[in-house]
Amino acid sequence: EKAFVVGYVGRLAEEKNLPFLMRAVASFLKKEKNALFLVVGSGPLEEAISLHFTELKLEKQLRFAGEMKGKKLIEAYQAIDVFAFSSRSETQGMVLNEAMAAGTPVVAVDAPGVRDIVSDEINGRLLPGENEEEFSKALNWVFDRPPSERKKLIEGAKETAKKYSVERSATKAL
Repeated sequence: EKAFVVGYVGRLAEEKNLPFLMRAVASFLKKEKNALFLVVGSGPLEEAISLHFTELKLEKQLRFAGEMKGKKLIEAYQAIDVFAFSSRSETQGMVLNEAMAAGTPVVAVDAPGVRDIVSDEINGRLLPGENEEEFSKALNWVFDRPPSERKKLIEGAKETAKKYSVERSATKAL
């Protein structure tokens, strides 16, 4: 209950740049023993992720939740303290918006689609490139925010999600 939860939701596949993400998150978990990595989804890299965390003796800080939909998925997003994302190929960034709708700040690598949603130090951290140490530091940055500053990140995430709501997007399209 009191663990700091780093989360990922999506397909567990190479195109999501998960080898980078698992190394960066593992680096953070080594420093923060009261943190967990919650992985929601399935795919061909599940075994590789599990093996990596086991080799680093971090398997107790890794949780696979499998695929989720509806209320269970919403609950998973709400359980996450920071959403970690490293995909280079997002066109819409739907999982980012879903995380933010739940009030979850995001740490992400700059990429098309991602930069449209993540505003550095407003609703999370947007990193200019793939650097495991910098990604780990960005997770730590969110972890270290005092409650008042974390609340601002949560509010920033929710405000961003409103910009991309179905209603607002439909009105823009019309």
